[in-house]
Amino acid sequence: MNILHTISFYFFAFLLVISALVVVSGKNLFRNVLALGLFFFTVGGLYFHLNAHFIAASQILLYVGGVIVLVLFGIMLTPNIADPQEKQTSEQKIPALLIVFSLGGLLIFVLLVTFLVSPVKFIFPQPREIISFAKILFADYLIVIELLALIFLTTIIGATILTREEQG
Repeated sequence: MNILHTISFYFFAFLLVISALVVVSGKNLFRNVLALGLFFFTVGGLYFHLNAHFIAASQILLYVGGVIVLVLFGIMLTPNIADPQEKQTSEQKIPALLIVFSLGGLLIFVLLVTFLVSPVKFIFPQPREIISFAKILFADYLIVIELLALIFLTTIIGATILTREEQG
């Protein structure tokens, strides 16, 4: 059982890295969004490996089910996005590299200071805490979540109406 767990972990990690590379280096926007969906799905799979089932389910439902669908609607409703004359590459590679290396250096600095100066004790949530969180989320805040879903739905319908081409 342990070897199967290890193999599936490395499989998800490999898919995660490959899909992330496709997202940032691909030329076709639609395929990039599909690779982003695979990225979010594999992150959810890694959460399952960490026994964080609630976070994994939330990751898959919210990001794969919601964000990717919203981005795909945006792509489909954008006029001339598939036009070969439209430029789909970025001309800002040097500022992007500068930001990436700056944030990467800051992350490495914070990790080194955090783990070298004072040892960190990790506290893992107990199952009863997750169950109580889910009860609060789906009992006390259910109306708020449903209202947010209704607002998102009206936003999508409004965007569809605004971008629809006039007939006649």
